[in-house]
Amino acid sequence: MISFDAAGYQRQLRDLAEGYQELPRTLQRRFIKSAIRKAVKETNLESSFKSAAPKLSGNLKKSVTIVTGFLRSGVGKGQPYARVGYGRSKSKKGYHAIIVNDGTKDRYTKTGAYRGRGPATGFANGVLRQAQTTGLIALERHLTESLEAAKRYLPRYLAGRGR
Repeated sequence: MISFDAAGYQRQLRDLAEGYQELPRTLQRRFIKSAIRKAVKETNLESSFKSAAPKLSGNLKKSVTIVTGFLRSGVGKGQPYARVGYGRSKSKKGYHAIIVNDGTKDRYTKTGAYRGRGPATGFANGVLRQAQTTGLIALERHLTESLEAAKRYLPRYLAGRGR
């Protein structure tokens, strides 16, 4: 596992955040999302999730998805995020991922007969723990590169807006 200086890391992220504040909001969002996407792809989370999924039906392996965006409400509104996990398609592939990972409570039939409990496998938790440190380091690097690219692109962006 790669270790790093947490205080120095937070200072670098604060400097990056100040750099992004100098850009128009549209460019901030575009380049931050791009950096997050690149960092997630670099950590190979998609293939890790596919290999970690238990072979129950194969749908979990097929439904791995990566979504990036900004929180729209609640605590941390406007904060960027990356969500890597098992998505739902029109055929509802992978909808049972949370049940397989976290297990279920005791289940009963309509007549009250006990059906059992779904065991928790925790297969996704290990993948996320392994990728956390390398993902943060990759994110910092891609945010720095993205900020430099955004500053180079800024004059062209402003010229297109007539400013």
